Amino acid sequence: VVVSSADVDYGNLQVPLYPNPTFARGKNINDDVAGVKVACAGGATSEDGSTDIVTCTVVLRSQPAIIGGTGTHNIITFVDVAVSAIVTRPLEAEVFPILSVPAVVAEFTPATWDTPVTFTVRGLDDTIDDGDQPYDLIVSWTSLDPAYTSGAMTQEIVNLVNTNDDESGVDFSLTSPLPHETDESGAKLVMALKLTSEPTADVTISLSTSNPAEAVLNPSDLTFTMANWGVAQAVVATGVDDDLDDGHQTFDILGAGTSLDPNYVKAQHTFASSLVNKDDDAAGVLFPGVADPIYTWEDPVRGTASFEVQLECEPTSDVTVSFAVAAVTGTVPVRYEAIVSPATLTFTPAAWSMPQRVLVTGVNDAVKDGDMAFSINP
Repeated sequence: VVVSSADVDYGNLQVPLYPNPTFARGKNINDDVAGVKVACAGGATSEDGSTDIVTCTVVLRSQPAIIGGTGTHNIITFVDVAVSAIVTRPLEAEVFPILSVPAVVAEFTPATWDTPVTFTVRGLDDTIDDGDQPYDLIVSWTSLDPAYTSGAMTQEIVNLVNTNDDESGVDFSLTSPLPHETDESGAKLVMALKLTSEPTADVTISLSTSNPAEAVLNPSDLTFTMANWGVAQAVVATGVDDDLDDGHQTFDILGAGTSLDPNYVKAQHTFASSLVNKDDDAAGVLFPGVADPIYTWEDPVRGTASFEVQLECEPTSDVTVSFAVAAVTGTVPVRYEAIVSPATLTFTPAAWSMPQRVLVTGVNDAVKDGDMAFSINP
């Protein structure tokens, strides 16, 4: 301490700074706190990795340094601080860019301690319908400055969530060309099924048709695993042939799911509706192998003629077919050239396909009329 004055006693006075019991010492109170400020914009990432990301900024709260020395002389050595960021569930999200291992996102120097550094948290995609998944971002730091490494505040935790973009279900498509139909003659309809998300256990899809009398499926059960869930499996619908003239019939494709994965325990669902099985039957009466014309003789000794009658398709109730021989035109009294027996045939649904025979016998009319044509009308 130097004292100056016109007073000779004070002008040459020299006062030692320390030690001096009469001299008051002062103290500058520090208001700086060691630590890292962490600010994140947004609280959610997404599995698609692009639409929702979280941007975080870190910056030091004070300039890091080591204070040394003895007595009244402090030696200050400025040091660096490394800030790391990790997520607690690395299958759900990742931090980038990473400057160095392990997980360092910012390196602050004595010159850059108050310059903010930005990094990003990006969601990671999976193929499982696992819902929105919570996780934590842990920001921690290391330094030779003991103020940054001692005490309770050596890290900050930010709560985040990764939003799910998967939905459990079955992808169904008809792969046969239009029109999408089967028929009773054997035309088939092909379809393909696969899961829309990865299951956590095997999934069995049981398939059926709403009208098994018109169409059946092969195979009727499909099993999807965690390995093949996204690979389409083919199912073939085949029209069922019947003998009824029932017209074109519609049917639906139905399916239900069973699994230890609760997301794939699915109630019965209609995958396709109003598909058509085309009918190939037509009601009618057949005369297989009938001779044209049928010859009879007036002399029964020479023999009789016959023909068979058969239905073209199965009836839903009894069918009666009656026959009559047309009378000779212009004859009085009316006369006939032949008679049929039996004149009436009955076909039942149980025996519709069995042919029945009708006997035709010539009538001996004692008239010299030459060979006469006649007709049998059903």
